[in-house]
Amino acid sequence: KSSVCREFLLSDLPLNEKMKLVLIVLVALLGLAWAEPLKEFTKDAGEDQYAFLQELYDLTSGSMWVNNTNWLVRSDTVSLCDWYGISCSGKWVQKLSLKSNGLGGPLPDKWERLPYLESVDLSSNKLLGSIPPSIGNLSLSSLLLNHNSLRGSIPATLGNIGARLLYLDNNQLTGTLPASIAKNPLQGLTLDLNKLTGTVPGSFGDIGSQFMVISAAFNDFTGVLPSGLCQANACNFEYNAHLGCPSNSCTKCMIPACNCGKVCYTSSDCAGGSCGSCAKGPWGYTTCGGK
Repeated sequence: KSSVCREFLLSDLPLNEKMKLVLIVLVALLGLAWAEPLKEFTKDAGEDQYAFLQELYDLTSGSMWVNNTNWLVRSDTVSLCDWYGISCSGKWVQKLSLKSNGLGGPLPDKWERLPYLESVDLSSNKLLGSIPPSIGNLSLSSLLLNHNSLRGSIPATLGNIGARLLYLDNNQLTGTLPASIAKNPLQGLTLDLNKLTGTVPGSFGDIGSQFMVISAAFNDFTGVLPSGLCQANACNFEYNAHLGCPSNSCTKCMIPACNCGKVCYTSSDCAGGSCGSCAKGPWGYTTCGGK
C-alpha cells in the first residue's frame, strides 16, 4: 500500500518538479562515486567547522527552527555530525540539508570553513540578504537555495564550484546572469521568479545540450536567447517579454517570440513572434507560420 501511495504522489508532481527530483538523486549518487580522499582532520579544522555552523544557527534563528535536534551540543557522545541535517565522512561535514526547516536570516560568510562540503540544500526557508561569494571557494555537486528571499546579484564566483545542480528560483535576485556560471557542468539550473535583467550569455548556449532542465521564467531578460539552449532537454524562458527567439525551429523554450506552430485564430494571435502570420498547418489546424 505504501509503495502505491509513493508512486501516486510522484505522478502528481509537475514535470519540472519531477525532473528536479530525479536530478538531485542522480547527482547525489555521482558524488559518492567520485569522492576524493580526505585530508587529516585537525583540532583547528574541527573548530572552524563548529564556528561556521554555530554562526549559521545564530544568524538564522536556530532556536526557532522546525527541527534543531542536537544543534550546538558537544559531548563525548554527540558531535556536530549528529546534528540534524548534517552528514559527515569521518569528522568532515559533507552535506548540509535543512530544507523547509524555518531558517530565517542571512547566511554566514567564509564557507571555506567547511572544506569538504559537497552539497547544500537550504531551499524553502526564509533566508535574507545576499548569496555569499565565498561559496565559490567550495566544490559542490549541488547548491539549492531556491524558495527564499535572497537579494542582490548572483556571485560570479559560483562559476568555480563545479555544480551539476544550481537552483536559485523564487528569490529576489537582481542584476545580470554571470557568464562564469556556465563553467559548471550544469545539468539543472533554475532562475525563475527573480528580477534578473540583461542578456543571457552565449556561454550558456555552448553547453545547452547538457541541460536536463534550464528554467528562467518570470524575469526581464533581453536580447536574443542563445540558440544552443534550444537543445536542452527541458527549457523554459516564459514571461521574459523582451527576450528574442533565436530561430523559427526553437519551439521548446516557451519564449513568446518563439511562436511558430502555436495554434492561432487570427494573425493578431501571432503578432510580435518569429512567425507573424496565421495559416493552416499540415494537420489542418491554423498555427502561427502554418507550422
